[in-house]
Amino acid sequence: MAGVEAIWNSEDSTHEERLLSLFENASHVDLAIAFARASGFHMIKDALEAHLSKKGNTARFIFGLDYCQTDPQVLRSILAFKKKFMKRVEAYVYESQDGSCFHPKIYRFRYADKVKVCAGSANLTGGGLRANHEFSIIYEEKINGRSKEYIDSITDDDFADELTSERFQRYIPKYQRAKASKAIISHVNKQASQSKLYPFQIRLAQMKEDGTFQDEMDNRRKGRDTARRIIRRIIDQNSLIGDQFQNLRDTLHSGLLEFARSEILRQPQQFINLLKYARDHQSDEIDEVWDGLWDRKIRKVGRNWLSEILSVLDNNRFMVMNGNSVAMMELASNEFRASWRYQNTKGSAFRVFCETATNIRNQLGLSDFTELDCLFNKMYFEGKSTQVEDEE
Repeated sequence: MAGVEAIWNSEDSTHEERLLSLFENASHVDLAIAFARASGFHMIKDALEAHLSKKGNTARFIFGLDYCQTDPQVLRSILAFKKKFMKRVEAYVYESQDGSCFHPKIYRFRYADKVKVCAGSANLTGGGLRANHEFSIIYEEKINGRSKEYIDSITDDDFADELTSERFQRYIPKYQRAKASKAIISHVNKQASQSKLYPFQIRLAQMKEDGTFQDEMDNRRKGRDTARRIIRRIIDQNSLIGDQFQNLRDTLHSGLLEFARSEILRQPQQFINLLKYARDHQSDEIDEVWDGLWDRKIRKVGRNWLSEILSVLDNNRFMVMNGNSVAMMELASNEFRASWRYQNTKGSAFRVFCETATNIRNQLGLSDFTELDCLFNKMYFEGKSTQVEDEE
């Protein structure tokens, strides 16, 4: 493609070398990066400082905090830049709250009459800029092109916060807990003789000690009560409007639920019928009620939605079956194998899933599946950070 340069890390060239060359003659730099580590930031720190030392030059930084992968040392350095260069530096952090992940890797350089953008797979880490297999493209666009539009939209997002000393201090304990959790999981995984539930027991104890478990459960129980009232109202009124759907969606926790919005609102009566069937048959055998719901389901309303609805109605019998809980179930149980159970849509598979979850819940001393899902969700996102983009 004309005007587009492809780059990758090799013996001949690296992302680090190419990015450093882009600083020359730039008047403004934007970095919108999912994960930033000290190992990568130090590769461009001197170039950034030299850039900002030139009169009138500016920079804007947006770093993701999802999975607690961004190194606090990087944020501390950016705060130092803000103090030194004042209004010529803008800095934000982005922490998703809806089950999604902030995942861009955009390095944008503005010159007198054009912009150059480097976008691809490379995070601001030592691995991303030099050691890993990474691929990106560099292309030119107008000053007010699409990349600026996108980055502006990020800073206006509800999940984006200005990086301040106060916001930095709020991130530190969360980062430290995630790091401790990763260390526990790593240690336990190396100890074949240890119980598979050991890391869950340790993390649960930590959450109870620091109060995060109680805080999360207060929110979840409030959300479940709200969801039950909304479901009852939808059934009683035999009507579903956009606000009702959004309010119901906002009380649930599976990240993929939003993808069914258009199908549900296009076929509201079928969704209402699903809710009625779940309510009227919630006392049936687990496999029977599941098969009945599956036979009546709407396109894109799959395991996440059906199990969320059932768990709202009865969180002692029905466990939420989403990617998070399935992955954690496989870690916690020798009997459960996510590789085939999550692909199996039969009620018998969901029954085994709930029975296995009951056994795990009882061993952990939890009172219901809402508590187990809370623990699984926390462990999933903290544990996932040991696997996702581990680039140092």
